[in-house]
Amino acid sequence: MDWKNRLRHWYTHHKRDLPWRATNDPYKIWVSEIILQQTRVSQGLDYYYRFIDKYPDIQSLAETDEDSLMRVWQGLGYYSRARNMHRAAGQVVRDHGGRFPADMDSIRSLKGVGEYTSAAIASMAFNMPCPVIDGNVLRFITRLYAIADPVHKSTTRAAIKRILDEHMDIQDPGLFNQALMEFGALHCKHARPECHTCPFQDDCLAFLTGRVPMFPVKAPKAPKRNRHFNYVVLLKKNNEGIWSLIRKRDQQDIWKGLYEFPMCETKAPAGLDRILESGLITFDDADCRPIYESHAFRHLLTHQVILARFFVLQLKEMPPLTNAWKAVNLKSLGTYAFPRLIDRFLEEELQEIEKKIK
Repeated sequence: MDWKNRLRHWYTHHKRDLPWRATNDPYKIWVSEIILQQTRVSQGLDYYYRFIDKYPDIQSLAETDEDSLMRVWQGLGYYSRARNMHRAAGQVVRDHGGRFPADMDSIRSLKGVGEYTSAAIASMAFNMPCPVIDGNVLRFITRLYAIADPVHKSTTRAAIKRILDEHMDIQDPGLFNQALMEFGALHCKHARPECHTCPFQDDCLAFLTGRVPMFPVKAPKAPKRNRHFNYVVLLKKNNEGIWSLIRKRDQQDIWKGLYEFPMCETKAPAGLDRILESGLITFDDADCRPIYESHAFRHLLTHQVILARFFVLQLKEMPPLTNAWKAVNLKSLGTYAFPRLIDRFLEEELQEIEKKIK
């Protein structure tokens, strides 16, 4: 079955106008591919524009500080992607004189760049015949050939790579790869694929046998675990405004490098008394006035569900600060990168809280 010409024809007439398709700059292609990992194009497009505006080249990315980078990335999630990009930019500046490497081994050596991303960069920026295999490609190829083996297996992916190698457009591998991914994203979709207008109807074994919803075959998903985060928002008012305590998360856990209020994790929902008994932070009870308790905020991640509540206390005096904590004015909270969960709390409830402060 030779289908690459049909794929090219479909792509020519249906492709989206996306900025990274109008360049062969490996830096911009790399940025787009990292952003689009775990992120839909509709969400990632604005982030791409903001990122390129802030960091137009790899030198500017290498020279930025992590806090500034996290602020630009805030809301995209999977923050290790941004930290890895920062380290990779440093590698390029240090080891390659600031020029993005043009050979596969060097591209693969960059922090956070795996098989898929390296193939995308190599084909689109340097015209190397390297097939890309992402979720959209897996879905299309497993349906086209009715591949019943689970796609998480290395043998399955190797078989799909052999198919793609066989059909690769040697003259324009970048266009071939983009067409594959675009067809999976727009036409051979996960839900409601457009089989009735598919140019591969006569060859698609899944369609011909009435089994399209069965592909791709995936491993069973592990159940998500619940985690209970209890934030204590400490506020103190003086002539200069309202102040709070925040710190940067530095443990090997979600949201590393982002800021948060004092937080105590519990195995089940807990009240304020239980949180304060944990020794999370110490202060004179006589100086403390509870002024607000939020509803439970629910935040979904890939393998876990965060259930968070915010307990807001007004203090006459802040507790002694250690190196981990910093006192910040509420008006400047917007300059710090918080997890989206905390941003939602601030957006929805901060104004109401400020009204309760005496």
